[in-house]
Amino acid sequence: MIFWWTFIAALDSLLYLRTKRFTVINAYLPETILVSAAYWGIFEILNVRIQNWFYINIESQVALRYGGYLFAYGTVIPALKLMREALKQIWNWELKIRPIKVRNYPFYAISIGLFTLFLTLLYPDYFFSFVWFSPLLILDGVNYKRMMGSIFGEMERGEYGNILLTSLSGLLCGILWEIWNFWAVAKWVYTVPFFEEWKMFEMPLPGYLGFSSFALETLAFLNFLEGLGKGKRRAIVLTSILVLAISFPLIDRYTVFSFKSHVGDLHFIEDGKIRYLRSKGVLSSYGVDESVLTQEEKNKLKLMHLYGLGLKNLKKLERHGIDSIEKLSRINEKDLSFILGEKNIRRVRFYLRQAKKAIESAKDP
Repeated sequence: MIFWWTFIAALDSLLYLRTKRFTVINAYLPETILVSAAYWGIFEILNVRIQNWFYINIESQVALRYGGYLFAYGTVIPALKLMREALKQIWNWELKIRPIKVRNYPFYAISIGLFTLFLTLLYPDYFFSFVWFSPLLILDGVNYKRMMGSIFGEMERGEYGNILLTSLSGLLCGILWEIWNFWAVAKWVYTVPFFEEWKMFEMPLPGYLGFSSFALETLAFLNFLEGLGKGKRRAIVLTSILVLAISFPLIDRYTVFSFKSHVGDLHFIEDGKIRYLRSKGVLSSYGVDESVLTQEEKNKLKLMHLYGLGLKNLKKLERHGIDSIEKLSRINEKDLSFILGEKNIRRVRFYLRQAKKAIESAKDP
């Protein structure tokens, strides 16, 4: 989040030097953050069903956590808009190709969009990718029908520059999202059916195509909002607040896998050592100096830190005699699913795979 807001502020300032106007940092920024967070919140609601990603090491205090959600998701639309504007200033993106004509486009677009979304919710393990396609068809069909800005309307005129520009901006933002996420402590992890291991950073390789589609969805969403007119701003804000009120608790319940552990919560470390660590200004488990720990304490700390497994899950494992990564690597999917109370078997497989990788890495000279 900090990286993104720094990037947004810097890029918008650079663009201001060229265009003499701010693209994002203006009087509408609070509203933009709210709408952006709500827009992404819709995908978080859909993820409750498809379960393609989860979060680790999230802030445990509700106020800080919800504020984090708001400002993190609030970067989505600003980042895409700025990247698109930056690319637009670099090169002339006019591209003329033979026009495409489809009779009754709104009917087909909305119908196919709703049908594929229905398939996604009914059979998420097979049709999860439609999440990055169905809303685009629905929104663009509505936009075209109401004679608002429409992606297909541009295709009808043979104008593909804006489509290409938007697609590339989505891909570039996606690469930055994945790079900055990969080395973060609090982060998202993907568990996508059929692509659990083919990853670049955290994202399965085919998933990078989804960023371009997502950018086009975002363009269709912005066209829809623009078509509503300024008179609907209050309704848009209230709707955004409602979406956030629904999505944030759902994220906590279904998508957050672990919370950040404060040093005082580490029950497996002796009290005297906890006091010592606090006196040194250590606040979280990631600041603990392992040199002061016993081997048993080290094993439990490493297990808790195994890809953000977390303290709550460590306690569940301890109750079944699993207090090290080595012991975790020896159990099967069914047993771990039962111990953690985790129904998503892909998440279970992910942690067993990470445990085995950690053991193999420890064996290497």
